Amino acid sequence: MYLKRRPTALSIKNLFSRKRRRAARRAAHEAAQQQMWQPGKVHKHGDTTTAHRERLLQEILESTPDAEQALEMILGAIGEMPDLEEQEHTLDHQVRLLQTYALVPPGPGTIVDVAASAIYEVPLRKLKQWQVNPIEILEIDYERDPLPFEDASQDGVMLCEVMEHFVIDPMFCFNEINRILKKDGFFVVTTPNVASWFSIYQALRNMHPSRWPVYAGAGHKEANHIHSREYMVSELTTLLEAAGFEVEEILTRDYGIAAEYEPIPGFDQHNRGETIFCRARKVSPPQMRYTKPVYLENQPFMAPDLSAPPVTDTTGPAQTPPNPPLSNREAQILKDLKGGDASQD
Repeated sequence: MYLKRRPTALSIKNLFSRKRRRAARRAAHEAAQQQMWQPGKVHKHGDTTTAHRERLLQEILESTPDAEQALEMILGAIGEMPDLEEQEHTLDHQVRLLQTYALVPPGPGTIVDVAASAIYEVPLRKLKQWQVNPIEILEIDYERDPLPFEDASQDGVMLCEVMEHFVIDPMFCFNEINRILKKDGFFVVTTPNVASWFSIYQALRNMHPSRWPVYAGAGHKEANHIHSREYMVSELTTLLEAAGFEVEEILTRDYGIAAEYEPIPGFDQHNRGETIFCRARKVSPPQMRYTKPVYLENQPFMAPDLSAPPVTDTTGPAQTPPNPPLSNREAQILKDLKGGDASQD
């Protein structure tokens, strides 16, 4: 007859010890599952837009000595904007504006701001002693027209939230910026990051990954700010190096208009912020006119031959080649700006 063994104090202790270990393993597993990314989980648990924005601003304030004064000036300039809707929109960009200011080295000197912003011009002028030469939006065609400055005449150039709107030839603008910069002049460029967590989550939810993928439509041409192409950090670096620049600093940050995004495990976590911020230095003349992978092919840059004689005929003075005809889009823009007929003579 089988007799049940009477449990000893030691065996009872071991039994409870095993139960505690199993319970601890279950608790650890459940905690790990809660921390893991799950389909549909976009933002970090418990985070808010305000908290994320404050963290982003604090990071800049801690790393930039005069950032607190600059932020006060930026907020003051935003507060003076007459259009309340535009004022509210610009407040959403205070992280981007402050980070842009932080990237600009101290002056004095002259810098060109392509598609000028009056917001960060105030701290640049007052705190960093820069004289800012603005090129207003649509003043020229940045992809076709030479920048209106002499060769090697500027200490710095800013191209902020512009290149994503280019439709035909960003390298033309980059090479023009190289032309007007002095040796070792700086180039600050910011643009949306197409490889951000924002863009990835947009695509995963069957939504367009671009930050601004919509056309304005008839009657709202002034609001037609569609992003023709957005870039990755590697692509921007390729363009800069092809244009004769060396990257000094490049980083990405969120705008701070949503809670922090939840990283997706198994993928590189670096450079996932919504905006690319970069400062580069001119180290050589432009190297490439076109460069892969942004362009279809590689083509070396050929400097214009200034010694070539002007176009002439045999019966009169030197002739200037006629301007190419305007496209329908260009003619309409010019007509809207002038308020009249934009057709060429």
